[in-house]
Amino acid sequence: MTGLAVRRSATVGILISVMTAATSAGWSTDQPRAALETLACGLVATLLVVVGARALSRSAPTTADAYDRYGGFWIRAVALVLDDVPLYVVGLVLALAGFGAVTVPILGGLAFLYFVGLWTTAGATLGMLALGLRVVDEDGGKLSLMLAVRRFVGLLLGLACVFVGVAWVAFDKRKRGWADLLGRSLVVRTTS
Repeated sequence: MTGLAVRRSATVGILISVMTAATSAGWSTDQPRAALETLACGLVATLLVVVGARALSRSAPTTADAYDRYGGFWIRAVALVLDDVPLYVVGLVLALAGFGAVTVPILGGLAFLYFVGLWTTAGATLGMLALGLRVVDEDGGKLSLMLAVRRFVGLLLGLACVFVGVAWVAFDKRKRGWADLLGRSLVVRTTS
């Protein structure tokens, strides 16, 4: 990624953050606070992406570049939905069973174990396996535990910032979202 591309990405990220903050302020009863929170989230995420993009642009080509087929936006979106279905079912069961306020922390812990555990052991979640995708590190190997944790944090950031980090996949040359940039990973197709 060239310096110009990094600057363009930062500019687009900042514009999206400002527009999102302005829009969310119109939907909230506490307008200034909601706008500032959304703007801060978008700016921090933009900063993380720019710093990550600069670091990645300086790295030498890796063996993972040998993959000619990366997992694109739509197939990864479907895989994520497939992965979320069991979590939704568990959340519904917990809510109906009367767990109330502890449902969210339990689901967060289960999501962490599910995604990080499967990325490190199987190289893919169940949704990814069903669609012929797998996660590899930049060298083409299995993800380490630390990279999987970083990838999970990147996924949460991408979802929390109005899905901008997830949609980033559609615009990156190697189809990487914020999770991939932060976790130094690639999603590749295993089937033709």
